[in-house]
Amino acid sequence: MGEAEPTPVQVYNCPFRLPPELELTTGNVSENFKKWKRQVEVYLAASGGTDKAKEVQVAIILGCGGPHVVEIYDQFKWENGDDKNDPDKLFEKLQSYCNPRSNEVLESHRFWKLPYQDPFDSFLTDLKTRAASCNFKEPDRMMRDKIVFTVTGKLQELLLREDKLTLERTIQVCRAYEQSNGQVKELRETTLKVNKIQKSNDKYMHGKQKTEKKKEIPKTKQTQYKKKDCEFCGYKHEPGKQKCPAWGKCCEQCGGRNHFKAKCKKIHSVSQEQEFNEDQWLKAVSFGGKEVTAIMRINDCDIRFQLDSAADVNTISQSYVRKEQCKPTKTLLNMWNRTNMKPLGEADLTVINPRTNEKLQLRFIVVPNQYTCLLGLEAVQKLKLITINDERFIASVSSSDLGDLGTAHLHVDPNVKPKALPCRKIPIALQSLVREELQKLEDRGVLIPITEPTPWVSQMAIARKANGKLRLCIDPQALNTALMREHYRLPVLDDILPQLSKARTFTKLDVKEAFWHVKLDEESSRLTTMITPFGRYRWGRLPFGLKV
Repeated sequence: MGEAEPTPVQVYNCPFRLPPELELTTGNVSENFKKWKRQVEVYLAASGGTDKAKEVQVAIILGCGGPHVVEIYDQFKWENGDDKNDPDKLFEKLQSYCNPRSNEVLESHRFWKLPYQDPFDSFLTDLKTRAASCNFKEPDRMMRDKIVFTVTGKLQELLLREDKLTLERTIQVCRAYEQSNGQVKELRETTLKVNKIQKSNDKYMHGKQKTEKKKEIPKTKQTQYKKKDCEFCGYKHEPGKQKCPAWGKCCEQCGGRNHFKAKCKKIHSVSQEQEFNEDQWLKAVSFGGKEVTAIMRINDCDIRFQLDSAADVNTISQSYVRKEQCKPTKTLLNMWNRTNMKPLGEADLTVINPRTNEKLQLRFIVVPNQYTCLLGLEAVQKLKLITINDERFIASVSSSDLGDLGTAHLHVDPNVKPKALPCRKIPIALQSLVREELQKLEDRGVLIPITEPTPWVSQMAIARKANGKLRLCIDPQALNTALMREHYRLPVLDDILPQLSKARTFTKLDVKEAFWHVKLDEESSRLTTMITPFGRYRWGRLPFGLKV
């Protein structure tokens, strides 16, 4: 009879896989020990070994470490006899053996020399392990800088764009970039497979019906193709998108694909660093409600325009305009919500009505893509899209002429000594604008030039309006101290409400430039004499600021 096979003896019955033996002869022994210790701790917790006696835990640790670890264990000298059966003391002895002294300089060198590896989480784990051995005072900042310095390309650019970049934000950006790259790659591979299947089916179908010989391109034509500049990269290369260096690359200017910055056709602002001397109103920009639209053809594209009779200009999105068609503009758009918008430029384009094939040359203001394409009042009338019957309504009730709300007389205390103040200096950049505004007020009769001496001379004050224009005022600080006021009792709400108890219709009347509708008599007008760099003027109308 043959000998019976020995029955395998299990020291500790556990369904979990044992950790590998501790490698003490190759590689970085200190790093090997850290990884091995962590695996052993996980094994003890998962298998329930931590609930066993300390002697059993020590035996499990030695069994996981291998024969070499057992030999080292037998050579250890213990200060206390009980420490020999303590798993924590055993780990401390093994750590001292594998890493007799800690060199922070060497660990820091290893930290900064750690190369980037995919996936990012694996690189982050190694980075945190290295940082723990370096004893950094600011480990999060060091790991953030290491990640930014190590990654390359588009990911590094995304990280440098962030304001107040933290380690947490850095990890989020890296993980999102890695995930999106994988998704784009998967979609691209799927598209390529579908295209290959489609091409193979086309070849099969054509092969059954008719076999065509491939036309050989003469060498002269090949040389001509090589000499032609590519519209996507700007270099000379053989025909075919796969031969183009820009194929699959991202543009540094617009972020688009398959072209370089030099051949980017997306329009960016061409009106930078210039003064805007023309304000135009842009009323409606997709603010909701019903819209009247029309489709027009520009640059071989069918574009839907919103017809806006309240707009002074025509606008078009930058995506419909070629780069060479756009030129600088000095127009500043005033939006419907009282905000200003700096356009990207302007372009003279040919508009074709697809219904009538009528062509019209119009000037457009180029705006970013998020804004609606608009056709202003003048354009919709020329295209005969909207007809305005002027005889059917009152177009305007405004008038540049000032009205007459009476004549005011200023009473001055004779005991107050008159003052003649000197002229204030104004910036050179505002002198021409102030001169024009003074001329406008003189033409309207608000200001009257004066050359004879006057006892009272006030200074001029300049204020900037919300729309950017200037407002010229008198600074009557000295004159106000001498004015004698006529006191009236103003009614309060409690006095007026009883009179309105049966009222059903209310009307609000607001007079534009109300002060200038009140005239000043000759004597009072001379009291408001104002000195400017261009001469003295007296106010023919009641100026704003007088405390009368």
